Amino acid sequence: MSMVVSGGTGTGKTRVVMTELLNTCNNADNNKSFVPIAFSAQTSVFDLQNQLEGFIPQRLGKVNSFTTFGPAEGKQGIVFIDDINLPQKEKYNAQSPLELIRQWMDYQGWFNLLSDDKEFQKYDKISFSGTFGPLRNVMTPRLVRHFCQIYLNA
Repeated sequence: MSMVVSGGTGTGKTRVVMTELLNTCNNADNNKSFVPIAFSAQTSVFDLQNQLEGFIPQRLGKVNSFTTFGPAEGKQGIVFIDDINLPQKEKYNAQSPLELIRQWMDYQGWFNLLSDDKEFQKYDKISFSGTFGPLRNVMTPRLVRHFCQIYLNA
């Protein structure tokens, strides 16, 4: 399940709630693999794809003619994105890094933009979580619908 926590500045979204929760999961249950990513206004889709592909290097083989990747055998990958709504909107109001995440949530993978053949890569056993503050870019309903949303009041 994917979860996103929102709330005002100083409510402890990142440090207290998400980081402690995910560290507790990671320590209590050794079958979790956790990677934190911080977004900024300059985060590009290529930056995100490189970070995620570096986190999930293990090939699981071909499934239905797609190359499949995932965390090590027996592990569940958790990607935590701080300030998930920070990337700048492009000309057509899209936030490319968020569209890459949405593509994974809709299709469990993405096209390898860095290869010559642009092969579709399928990813297994991964969930996303994140935090965002108010008064920043609004995430599209196409992405938000995939998250369980929690709001922290100051």
